[in-house]
Amino acid sequence: MFGRIKYMQALYIIGIALIIAHGIWSLAHLAVPAPSINQGNAGAPASDTMTSLIIKPIVTSQVNRIIFRCLFYLFIWVMLFLVVPVAFLRLKRFKFFNVEFEVEGERAAIQRAIITTSKASLMEYLTGRDAFIKTLGCMHGNVITFTDVLRVLLDDIQTAYRDTFNAGFTIEVFEDEVPPKYMRMAQHSKETGQSALWNKPENDHPFKTNKMVYYYPLNDTNFILTALSSYATQFDAFDKHVLPLLHNVISKNIESIELMVVATNPPNPPSPPNPPSPPNPPDARGGTR
Repeated sequence: MFGRIKYMQALYIIGIALIIAHGIWSLAHLAVPAPSINQGNAGAPASDTMTSLIIKPIVTSQVNRIIFRCLFYLFIWVMLFLVVPVAFLRLKRFKFFNVEFEVEGERAAIQRAIITTSKASLMEYLTGRDAFIKTLGCMHGNVITFTDVLRVLLDDIQTAYRDTFNAGFTIEVFEDEVPPKYMRMAQHSKETGQSALWNKPENDHPFKTNKMVYYYPLNDTNFILTALSSYATQFDAFDKHVLPLLHNVISKNIESIELMVVATNPPNPPSPPNPPSPPNPPDARGGTR
């Protein structure tokens, strides 16, 4: 697709260069008409009008004709490259002067389907055996922490987005802490149980970032705040479900691993109490020994 766009750009520039070169060549080879012998003896016109004084010299000039012809060719060439993509490349939106129309492109629909399929494969990876093995690899001794697993799988997601969608973002994980810049989004995520999204209205703004924040409670007092931010990548409704799924999967995997550890390493059974010693038999005098 990108190769075709570069090819069209090269063709567009070559066409403009040829039109300008043709105009320069025509001006350079313009034959200068010889002055008429009887021109000085010709009498002045009987009456001068606005047309004869202004319009007629412009229209009859060979130089102006060449310039106007080149401008006309350029206009046709530019219009050709504006209209043809609408018919063949199926643009989603096209605006010319005050007229704007929108076309649902087959190419755009296919691209969205590919992206959706790729993100669905990512969710399948998070719920599959590979993610479970990654979780198991974060266990040190018999201890496994939620944040260690979270950072490992977030790195995998970051790599997948960069390699598959050419999209990058920054990852931040906070334990029992909410930075002021994420306060409102964290509160919204806490109330809804879903990721909070914010995309800047103009994606070309260089100083603002698109953000996605998810609040996950570990228990009644502890929580984890996961924040993704990007200057170029906009988060969509599909991305909104990635973080909740990731945190829930990690929690279930850790619970399963802890049960496996308990099953393979049962606690030592308590030793039975020592039996009481028998009392000493009485002696012949009626006492005890």
